[in-house]
Amino acid sequence: MSESAIHPQAAVSPEAKLGAGVTVGAFAVIGAYVTLGEGCVVHSHAVIHGPSKFGANNIFHPFSAVGVDPQDLTFKGERTELIVGDGNSFRESVTVSRGTKKGGGTTKIGNRNLFMAYTHIGHDSVVGSDTIFANAATVAGHGRAFAGSSILPDWAVCVCRGLHRDYTGCAAVFARCDGA
Repeated sequence: MSESAIHPQAAVSPEAKLGAGVTVGAFAVIGAYVTLGEGCVVHSHAVIHGPSKFGANNIFHPFSAVGVDPQDLTFKGERTELIVGDGNSFRESVTVSRGTKKGGGTTKIGNRNLFMAYTHIGHDSVVGSDTIFANAATVAGHGRAFAGSSILPDWAVCVCRGLHRDYTGCAAVFARCDGA
C-alpha cells in the first residue's frame, strides 16, 4: 500500500501514528496518541482525538468528532481510550467519546458499523460489529449495542432500567428521544 497522503492544511500531531495509505483532508485534526490503521480516510474538518486506536479502512466524514473527551462530570482529564475495529464509517457530525475511569476507561467499537449523521456513542459504551445507527441515534454512556443491531433515528440505548421496554433482558433499554 502507498504512503499516507496528508493535506498541507491538516493538523496532525507528531505523536499520531498513521498506517500505510491513510488519507487526511484539509482542516482535519488528528491529535496525539491516535493510531490509524492502513487505508483510513479522514475527510476535511474531521477531528480525531486520542488516546484512540483504529483498525484498517475506517472513514471519518466532515465534522465528525471521534475519540473526544467523555461528556461526564466526573471526568478530570485522566487517560482513557477508544478502541475501534476495521471498516467503520463515521458520517457527518457523529460524536464518539472515550471512556471514563469509573466505567473501566475504554469505549469499544467493532467492525463494519455505519454511524449516520448526528449519531452519538457515549463513554464506556460497547458497540458490536455490523450495526447501523440511523440519523441522531444515541448510545448513552455505558450502553451496549449488540452485533447486527439497527438503531432507529432519534432512538437511544441507555443503561437505565424501567424507562420503557427492556428488549434485551439485560441493562440496555431502547427509548425514543421524544419520550414516545
